[in-house]
Amino acid sequence: MTKALILFSWWLDSILALKVLESQWIDCTAITFYTPFFWKEKAEALAQKNWIKIKTVNISQKHLEIVKNPKYWYWKNMNPCIDCHWFMIKTACEIAKEEWYDIIASWEVLGQRPMSQTTRGLNSVNKISWIEILRPLCAKNLPETNYEKLWLVDREKLLDISWRWRQRQMKLAKEFWLIWYEMPWGWCLLTQEWYSGKLKALFDNFKEDIISLDTELIKYWRLKVFKWGFIVLWRDNTDNEKLYELAKDNKEYKITRLVETTWPLAIIKIIKDWFTENDIIKFYREKVQKLEQYKNLSIQYL
Repeated sequence: MTKALILFSWWLDSILALKVLESQWIDCTAITFYTPFFWKEKAEALAQKNWIKIKTVNISQKHLEIVKNPKYWYWKNMNPCIDCHWFMIKTACEIAKEEWYDIIASWEVLGQRPMSQTTRGLNSVNKISWIEILRPLCAKNLPETNYEKLWLVDREKLLDISWRWRQRQMKLAKEFWLIWYEMPWGWCLLTQEWYSGKLKALFDNFKEDIISLDTELIKYWRLKVFKWGFIVLWRDNTDNEKLYELAKDNKEYKITRLVETTWPLAIIKIIKDWFTENDIIKFYREKVQKLEQYKNLSIQYL
């Protein structure tokens, strides 16, 4: 039986791409990648609900290096979509070769995204990854692949969906009896302005010193960048435990709180030599109004 490895997210398109191939009696396995910028939990949950075999792969540190120095530029924010796509496809190909998959497929639809899913964008990914990708949802709008020429898949049973309208996808979902799925939305943090601003501030000052855990810490909490490093500070009481769990086992971080009160917790990363506690106390006062009642504050290291 022909085996296919399919790039998978929690979008409807990725489920449909897999189901189109399964309808040709192809043994399909979904593969989803995760980093601090996008996650695996929803993909795993939807795969389970739709009886899909799924493989999850952590690409956090390697992906971060691509985000730091993309070859094909950023788009609107800090999202290097072309670089990201070819890296995931290349990683999927390496796994496919090791585990003897016959087809590598993707959920992409021609014209659905104005940057990465144009004819030029799809061709760029193919060219720089040196890998042939089957795109079941829009295959008839693209040149015939070797998978089709070798009859690993029947081209006549593939689709010619294009652009952003999703009426056909919704109709297909009913035909495949799909109930559990989600429509596409801005699921990558690198496309979000509020997050990209924080990440850019870190890159502008300490690009080569930033690690994957740094990008996780700035995801939800308050950030202040100094010449010597940066501080991440809580937003509310529930954050203390989360911040502590993330940073407690890494010696690069200092965990602090104020002696005068058990909150708020702050995570400090010192990257360069100069460092003063006055910077930290000032940041505490700026972000937490309740600290105005204290004339003097002092730092305690946990």
